[in-house]
Amino acid sequence: MKGFILTALSAVILTGSALAQNADPRMTAVAISAGSDGVSGYQQLYADATWQTIWVPLRAIGGVMPSNMSLQTSGLPDGVSIKITGSKMRGDSLLLTVETKRTSAAKAQPVNSLATITLMSGTSNLTTFQVPVVGVAINK
Repeated sequence: MKGFILTALSAVILTGSALAQNADPRMTAVAISAGSDGVSGYQQLYADATWQTIWVPLRAIGGVMPSNMSLQTSGLPDGVSIKITGSKMRGDSLLLTVETKRTSAAKAQPVNSLATITLMSGTSNLTTFQVPVVGVAINK
C-alpha cells in the first residue's frame, strides 16, 4: 500500500511537471484517453497497457496523416518501451494507439518517468511531446 501511495503521489507530481513542460512552445500538447472513444481523464500512460490512445493535433504534424510512423523515446528506464499499434484520424487529431511494455527485469521496479516522445515518419521528425509513464513493481 505504501508503494502504491508513493507511486500515485509521484505521478501527480510528474503530471504537473508534464503540463508545465508542454507550456514550452517546442513541445506539442497532447491528450491521453482509453481507446479512441474520446474519454479523457488520463494524465499518464500506464506501463504494460495496450489500450491507451495519444491524441496529437493535426496542425502539429502538417495537417495530414503521415505514413510509416514510429516513436523515438527518451527519459524511460531501461526495459520500458512505447510503440504505435494503430493510428487513425478523428476530427482535427491523429489518434495513436500505443502499447507500453516492460521487460521481465524492468517489471521488478516501479516506473515513474517523464517520457519525451518524438513522432517520426520515416526519418522525418514530425513533432515532440512529453507524457508521464507510471507503473507499479510486479514481484513474482
